[in-house]
Amino acid sequence: LYDGNINPNRGELVFPGCFSTNDCTSSPELLIYDRKTASFNFKQGTGVTNQVLTGLNPEATTNPLLFGGKPSRYSSAGKDEILYYKKNGNVNQFSLIKNATGTSFTTSNFASFTDTNVANFNLSESMYLVDNFESTSYKSILVLDDQSTATPGSGRFYLVGPTGTSKALTPATDVTSSYLFNLFQNGGSQNRLNKKSFSFFSGDFTNSGKAQILFVDRRTSSHKWYLGTVGTSTITFTLLGAQTLPFLATDYDSTQAGFSYGLFQETTGADSIVFGYSSSNGFTF
Repeated sequence: LYDGNINPNRGELVFPGCFSTNDCTSSPELLIYDRKTASFNFKQGTGVTNQVLTGLNPEATTNPLLFGGKPSRYSSAGKDEILYYKKNGNVNQFSLIKNATGTSFTTSNFASFTDTNVANFNLSESMYLVDNFESTSYKSILVLDDQSTATPGSGRFYLVGPTGTSKALTPATDVTSSYLFNLFQNGGSQNRLNKKSFSFFSGDFTNSGKAQILFVDRRTSSHKWYLGTVGTSTITFTLLGAQTLPFLATDYDSTQAGFSYGLFQETTGADSIVFGYSSSNGFTF
């Protein structure tokens, strides 16, 4: 537990993680944004180092944090980092708040793509996943180019990562490019109003050693599930079946999955999706 609000008047934002080391169990770490001084403080165990990073407001609309600011191991498997987004001209830039050395923190570029790579990207409307699609040592960003201008009439995916990966991936087998084009469109105008009719997940669901994409088309009463495996130039999708999720249409939110969930390994190396829902019989997981 964090006994917060040690900074008067405006309070703070707190990010728990292991930022300076792989395992901080013996000395838990917090990165704390002090709104009054507009700077980050770093807490290790009972000690605090003030103003370890300045010049970045994590609440600014110009650089929104991804996934609510939840730290994860993005550029390496050894330390937690915070991912945020910023639009620079025609470049969609994803950057990190990360430990530099000791108690010093910095920001660094993580991955980016242009408006030509992915048309009309919008952080709140577009589909994107961040996971170990290329390697277990670092994560990459997989984006759906559903309004593609590079391949008009055909949707595709685009993959970027911290090692310089920047490439288009076409769907194969049970998902076609024409199916992906304007996937979220409602009516005749270009929009993404039907985004909440789909759920997107990522994880190593078949113990393949890398992350896969799993998505659900919920536009009909019989929900269709597709599992995609990322290859060199394609994502091969397999239609799994029609398992209907137990939610009302009004229950889904604007996140990629549409609801809160976690990943749990029922068998060694294979991820399963765990979620809860309420009914007349109580609450079920």
